[in-house]
Amino acid sequence: MSLLSSLRHTVVLSAIFLGLGALQQARAATFIVTSTADTDGSTCDTNCTLRQAINAANGDPDDSNVITFDDTVFASKHTIKLTNYHNSGAPYVGLPWISSSVSIIGPTTPGSGLTISGDKSSSSDMMRINSPLNHTPKITIANIHITDATTGISNYGGDLTVMNCTFSDNAIGIRSQNCRYTRMPDNELYQIMPSILTLNNCTFAENSKFGIYHVDGTTRVNSCTVTGSDVGVSCWKGVVNVFNSLIVGNTSFNLCDYQEGDCVLTKVGQNITKGTPQEAGLDPRGLHDNGGPTPTIALIKGGAAVDAGTTDLLTDQRGKPRPPGDHTDIGAFEYDDKPSAPPSR
Repeated sequence: MSLLSSLRHTVVLSAIFLGLGALQQARAATFIVTSTADTDGSTCDTNCTLRQAINAANGDPDDSNVITFDDTVFASKHTIKLTNYHNSGAPYVGLPWISSSVSIIGPTTPGSGLTISGDKSSSSDMMRINSPLNHTPKITIANIHITDATTGISNYGGDLTVMNCTFSDNAIGIRSQNCRYTRMPDNELYQIMPSILTLNNCTFAENSKFGIYHVDGTTRVNSCTVTGSDVGVSCWKGVVNVFNSLIVGNTSFNLCDYQEGDCVLTKVGQNITKGTPQEAGLDPRGLHDNGGPTPTIALIKGGAAVDAGTTDLLTDQRGKPRPPGDHTDIGAFEYDDKPSAPPSR
């Protein structure tokens, strides 16, 4: 083969591979939720519920789908009340088990906001990530307020990132543990799918038992506020790293390592895990609409959390900018006492 022919052959092969890559990327689907109802089903068309969107994403052959919420339907604050428990093959969960890689992104336009409300009497997880054998799904959940569930989110063996979310009035805000596969009839363990949980700019408020319940695997808590639980952050086994987080006002423990030696619980940088919520500067009103898509707990001028931290996150939970360097606030909320700019004429 001549040099020219070889070059032409290389160019053609490169074009084919690029085309295949573009085709693969184009297969990723976006499912748009257009209803606040809780109707079950496996297709997501022009009238699509969150339950239907999750079922459709689980059933799609691509593994990088996106679920969003219609800007018109969700232009203001809305609540999806889960009523359709025990459907979609998931008997102990509010919504269908999530078993494929997907991003669920709540609305962010000004004035919008999404709350998903469960039913604590059902003893159900509101959301559950269930890792299939030999596959770790990558899931992102953002800009959602999760409330009134036994467990807000349970992560079993997934690579889960939760950002700009609020967990309130659940028994457990979020739970993460490895997914174990066993052989019957002897229940022999033969596969462990490790869990990875990343929490960025999240607020946990008044979850009765645990704010963050880490069983094993790896959990990273970055710029979060955890208050009002019996135990703020618990760790049984594995690794928990806490960065720039405000964990105070929890009844029994703010941070708890139940099995010393089996759990590596590390505080990195500046955190507040001692003292009262008032000393830290938490707004005594508690959760409030302070702007942004999810409710937050504001900071008060002069509190210990103000200008005392450092984080790699560029914004707070509301999407407000954080200052660069070592003068960010600790927790999910960035205090700003600057007066608002006058309206333009």
